Amino acid sequence: MFENAPKDDLVTVLVELGETVDADLGIMELKQKLFLKEEARHIAEEEARLKAEKEAKIYEARWRTEEEALLMTEEKARLKAQEEAKCSGRRDEIGERKMACARADATCSRRT
Repeated sequence: MFENAPKDDLVTVLVELGETVDADLGIMELKQKLFLKEEARHIAEEEARLKAEKEAKIYEARWRTEEEALLMTEEKARLKAQEEAKCSGRRDEIGERKMACARADATCSRRT
């Protein structure tokens, strides 16, 4: 990448990257310093990417857990409502039977 770059260009790039450069460094040392700086930048970017992925996975796992809890709560409420409807239906049925028995008793008592 910097094979034919003159020394002052390498120094300029390093200074712009925030590196301190000694005047007595040769071209090979400047190139090495530049490659190390570039490698450190890539490592930092990779670490930031991995951290962001990890945070996204944690967020997604929390979201799934909350979603599952919400669905379970809704399912329990639905089942409870069904059970209450069944009980109410049974109570109505029992009430109707009692009313029918009472009518039958009333009819029987009138005949005698």
